[in-house]
Amino acid sequence: MDLSRRFSQGSLASPPTLGSPPTLGSPPALGHLVDMTMMDVSATFHGSSLRARIQEEFGLSEMTAGNDTERAMSLFQQRMESFIVRKADVLFQTRATSHVHRAHAGKDEEDYYAVLPPLEQFMAVPILPAKERFYKMVQSGDIVVGKIVSLKDFGFFVKLLCLTSRRARDIQDMDITALCPSSDLPSHGAHQRPIEYYHTNDIIQAVVKTVSAVDDRIVVSLKPNHLPQLLADVYLGIVTSDDLPVHFRRSQDLQTSQASYDQLLQRVWGFSNPSNVAYLGEVLDIADKHPPSLMRGLHRCPFPQEDFAESLRQHQSSKWALACVGTGVQHFKAGRHVDAMQCLEKALTFDPENVEALVVRGALYANKNSLLRAMEDFAQALKLNPGHNNARKYMCDTLLARGKQLQEEGEDEEAMTAYQRALVINPHLQEASHALEQVKTKLEVRKKQAVLQAQQVLLLE
Repeated sequence: MDLSRRFSQGSLASPPTLGSPPTLGSPPALGHLVDMTMMDVSATFHGSSLRARIQEEFGLSEMTAGNDTERAMSLFQQRMESFIVRKADVLFQTRATSHVHRAHAGKDEEDYYAVLPPLEQFMAVPILPAKERFYKMVQSGDIVVGKIVSLKDFGFFVKLLCLTSRRARDIQDMDITALCPSSDLPSHGAHQRPIEYYHTNDIIQAVVKTVSAVDDRIVVSLKPNHLPQLLADVYLGIVTSDDLPVHFRRSQDLQTSQASYDQLLQRVWGFSNPSNVAYLGEVLDIADKHPPSLMRGLHRCPFPQEDFAESLRQHQSSKWALACVGTGVQHFKAGRHVDAMQCLEKALTFDPENVEALVVRGALYANKNSLLRAMEDFAQALKLNPGHNNARKYMCDTLLARGKQLQEEGEDEEAMTAYQRALVINPHLQEASHALEQVKTKLEVRKKQAVLQAQQVLLLE
């Protein structure tokens, strides 16, 4: 959980300046204890004293008491810093694999969870304070999307539409313009000058190269070498309107519909996705197998698997599924087959591996003479529970009915296979044995007749 990012996104007021940002160089010993990349992000926001206090917490350095920086802190800031220091080993724990936090959804994952416009879009935030806040928030390495408004020999000017990557912001109303110099444009084969490849109103995705909050100046680049390591795979260049971030496209819809936050939330498919919690846990690198908590006591205690959300959810789904199966059986017995099928489909939506629902639905298919679909359900039920008595019985009955159906259609060899499958499930099934013998006898007679006919043809020749 990155507290610095949370506070930087949630507040419109600029953060207090507690000191110059810390350098990336740190004692090697500290790098073995915490994830330095994560700690740098937090220390950059909260000030250089945080790094010193964390080093002191791990016994790596001594800190002089009562320095000017600490005296300048508010009580809240001191408590926040103390909290981060106490929990540094949990907050900045080193992970086995690096994980990139995605603050915005791509086109392929927009329905995985609820992606909404930034919260300030629903608030009456004055343009001037919001613009000042933006210039203090944006950093080198951030990804921006904008529209080319003017082409010059030395480069082009871009009206910024939105900020993506680590912070999702819609800024088209702020009328912020950035410069992309010709030296930061990649070459494009047939064009002698890279600037000739671009036109007014082209939409581009670029990386912020430099920011000056004093004179409100932003320089962007389309060269990948300016991308941070965690965003090295981000595409830079011309994009289409379909490639715009999901949160920005929904901001455009918001201006048209004037919907409230709650109304827009209900419209988004991802809000109803039953797997959105699991997906977001994976995106944010929050494990569901171990307690994602800052309380060390929870990390020491082994919890039974049935206490975790996944197991509880599965147990709950199984109970709902069985309730639907019971209602479906009642409809089935009363002859209300359509209602019965709806209940069984609902049960299998809750729990796709519910054996009882598969068996009852298979029986319903068999009753409607949809033998192949019935056999599929019974086969799946037996795969999940090979000893299920009703599944075994109904599967044998359906295979017998299918065998007779095939015999009537003249497909004796396939009918023989159906009878053999029934005998594999129940070797003592007399009806299947008799039917199999009859088919074999019929095939042998047919084979002898074919041989005799062939011999007669040869004699005639």
